Amino acid sequence: TTRTFHNAKNTEQTIEFEQSFPGSAEVVSESLQSTKNKARSLKWEVSVPADSDSVLNFKVRVVRL
Repeated sequence: TTRTFHNAKNTEQTIEFEQSFPGSAEVVSESLQSTKNKARSLKWEVSVPADSDSVLNFKVRVVRL
């Protein structure tokens, strides 16, 4: 999965992105380190430079309970 974040401001911004899953998620790969926010969700903090974009890539394996 790829998510692109755009910052139109003239200062760097940090975005908190949370993704929920329909079961237990195991991270296979990710471009930024995630934290387990809740039992079925992951959270990333993405720094986006001024007037620029940042890309978050991640792949998870979901085990439905």
